Amino acid sequence: MKRILMIAYHFPPTRGSSGVHRTVQFAKHLPKFDWEPLILTVHPRAYPSVGKDMLGGLPESVVIKRAQAFDSARHFSFRNRYLDLTAIPDRWVTWWPHGVLSGLELIKNYNPSVIWSTYPIASAHLIALTIQQLTGLPWIADFRDPMNITSMQGQLAGIDNRVVQWIERKTIEHSSAGLFVTQSALEQCIHRYPDKPSTYWKRIENGYDESLFLGVKTLNRKGANYPIKLLHSGILYSKGRNPFCFFQALRSYLDKGGVPVEVILRGAGQEIDIEGWIFSLGLKDIVKIKPPISYKDAIEEMMQSDALLMIQGAEYNKQIPAKIYEYIRAGKPILALTDALGESARLLKYWDGVYMGNMEDADEIESALDQIVDSIQNQEKPIRDPKAVSKLSRKAGTLKLSKILNEFE
Repeated sequence: MKRILMIAYHFPPTRGSSGVHRTVQFAKHLPKFDWEPLILTVHPRAYPSVGKDMLGGLPESVVIKRAQAFDSARHFSFRNRYLDLTAIPDRWVTWWPHGVLSGLELIKNYNPSVIWSTYPIASAHLIALTIQQLTGLPWIADFRDPMNITSMQGQLAGIDNRVVQWIERKTIEHSSAGLFVTQSALEQCIHRYPDKPSTYWKRIENGYDESLFLGVKTLNRKGANYPIKLLHSGILYSKGRNPFCFFQALRSYLDKGGVPVEVILRGAGQEIDIEGWIFSLGLKDIVKIKPPISYKDAIEEMMQSDALLMIQGAEYNKQIPAKIYEYIRAGKPILALTDALGESARLLKYWDGVYMGNMEDADEIESALDQIVDSIQNQEKPIRDPKAVSKLSRKAGTLKLSKILNEFE
């Protein structure tokens, strides 16, 4: 069986990032296509939050090497301050030297045919770049999104931004293929690097894990005398994923005599004052903020909800949240508050049972909310072709990756 060295910061037991599932699911399914994964990741101390599952469902036989790593913000800070140089290109850059040594050790012991590394932690690409230059092995760079998106959103500045752009340039220069999760993100990078051959650019979307849905019972309501349960699963932000207009629309809908609704915000985070908005609009008995739960439990909660809520503004038009694929697989109506020109809208418009409104337009949201509640009361179930849905699975995505890997073995 051929082997692949997979370099990823996000890996179990980390919690709080959907990006971990991309690496784990690739590693889980690659042996079905004659590729054995070798995992190079960080020591768990580097993660802000960890769970008990060290393998994420992978078999114990999988080779995992955890490089020494620290989080500058937690391990090198004094009075909540730390030197900027200890966090360039990111707060986990300390795993670069030991990550390179660990990667070279894995290559010596297991002789992989290809290197694969994944963003958005830029130091993962930096490790892969160094190893590729030392070994000459083919390298697949999984960008997911262009590295310059972060700087465009104001999250990087000054030397941080210049270093990340340098890593992006060197990654595209020396890697054998670049993977992206959306077409517009891919095209943005093509525009930035027009000299790369068209064969370099690849797209493998995120997806859902079919095994998590097996045996999970779905909610089947009968009658209309119950509050409609609407679930949002995941973090909300002040920019790009702001629920304020949704709260306003919900308040207006209820004031006009709308059907009772129960809204669950699961793992919404604490960046913005959601509780304050809920209280000021008189929604404290309607909207419930609940803490994060396990991935498996989150899927079960989707299946036990009447409808699923997505909030994503124009700032994220080039991205598709991983949960959208799970929402589609769950077979539930979807209230999608997103920009009509974005990648999320492009994907969702082809599926039955999706009701759209602009995240920043309370009137549009109220109209979409009214429509989705009516469909639920009328017991209208979305019609989604199982064969078409299966093409969005992580296994289907891994088949695409195996075909790309076969080009460079």
